[in-house]
Amino acid sequence: MVEVKKEEKKVSRRDYLKYTGAAIGGLVVGGALGYVLKPTEVIEKTVTAPGVATTITKMVTTTVTAVPTTSPTTITLTPTYTLTKPLELYAWDYHPETIEEHLAAFKEQTGISVKLNVLPYPGYLTSIQSKIMGGIQIDDLYVQNHTQLKWYNAGWLHELESFPESKKIKSDMYKEWVTKYTTPDGILITLPYWTGSYVHMINRRIMEENGFEYPKSLEDIYTQCKKLSEKGMKAPYTAYWSWQLEESVVEYMVGEGVDLFDEKGRPLFEDDPNAKYVLEWMYRMYKEGCTSPTITTDEVSAIVTAWLNAESYICNWHSYFIETFNRSGEGPERGNCVIPPVPPSSTKKTIQIGDCYGMFGRPQDVMAAWELLKFLGWKDRKGEYRVATTWAYKTGLLPPYKDWWEDPKHKEALSKWVDFDLLKTYFEKYSAAVPFRVNILWYFDWVVYMEDQVKKMLVGEVSPSDVLKKIAEKAKEFLS
Repeated sequence: MVEVKKEEKKVSRRDYLKYTGAAIGGLVVGGALGYVLKPTEVIEKTVTAPGVATTITKMVTTTVTAVPTTSPTTITLTPTYTLTKPLELYAWDYHPETIEEHLAAFKEQTGISVKLNVLPYPGYLTSIQSKIMGGIQIDDLYVQNHTQLKWYNAGWLHELESFPESKKIKSDMYKEWVTKYTTPDGILITLPYWTGSYVHMINRRIMEENGFEYPKSLEDIYTQCKKLSEKGMKAPYTAYWSWQLEESVVEYMVGEGVDLFDEKGRPLFEDDPNAKYVLEWMYRMYKEGCTSPTITTDEVSAIVTAWLNAESYICNWHSYFIETFNRSGEGPERGNCVIPPVPPSSTKKTIQIGDCYGMFGRPQDVMAAWELLKFLGWKDRKGEYRVATTWAYKTGLLPPYKDWWEDPKHKEALSKWVDFDLLKTYFEKYSAAVPFRVNILWYFDWVVYMEDQVKKMLVGEVSPSDVLKKIAEKAKEFLS
């Protein structure tokens, strides 16, 4: 057993967010649960923080049969379990019947039973955080990528770097994707649930009938959508600006070479002419009828229906919607979805997206929870990407593992609804990691303000230059 001395520390606002995971998804979370760094460590963490009347101390203990080696990041673990009841897995409500199939296969391979607890997606963060604070038993859980560092710092996620397979897992991924699942200093803390690229999905029939070529820039998109708007198309350009506006803004900025933040969270965009151009482009698209007239409030069903019924020409969104538009969706345009040979942007870059699986900081049995995590987010006992392959074939959710993409059977299966080689190129070459979305602990608190200002700009209440100034000032407030 490793002993760690009690530590008392005065913390800044930034460190308080680090320790408590405060204000995630609008829910302020109090209390430092402590770091659970290795399966054999005991951590006692004392934090005195602004706004906290008393010192909070929490002892976290995890015990597992283990023999430490001379390496601080490698342990030898005996594959025995101390479970007296099923593992508890918490997930959001996306195809729970498929998750149950995964868990049945896991039990068949390992003998370990798992209870699935499903929470509604729109309120998942609030619900799971309330349950964590209530002290319920959780072993593994779904994790939104942008919350993982806060949760890890709060002791809600167990580190994964100590397990012998961690280095192999990271080496199996495309190098550019590894940072989505690690801390800034490279510690593995989650495994991939799904990944994708942000893409511009184009209706090939409409493109060809209008004599268009694949758009190569934002200006090309504007020009083509403007012509279709003048012909009476209802919503030439659609995107999820109602709920995921931040993703679109970041994608456009990355595509135009804008570095929004440095590694310390300092804003870099206030006087960047390319950042101003992006906001001006968004304003023109909205003001001149190139987008859906209700793009700031459109829900998923409205966006999908518009595209499948030829009321939209380009949909900018997650790559898994290619599967919807070409195979599982309903409408006359099903099968006509293509993506440009390169992203239509100055840098020819788009962004990575996806969510994760994590091990809770205090599982019933560390090794059993790790077995389930590997099964879900990497390989099963047979060395196969069973879960990842099921999601990819069924819904277009894709893994970031190189050898998965090299397997010819996957190309054969997915080529029925997507240009597999092109999508692979997006994964390998065009999809940029955006570390600040994960590593700046106050980032999504800032996003709330940023999205509000951008929406005010779209309706003419604020100029693009003023938006950049205001959101830069807000970022500096969070830094102070």
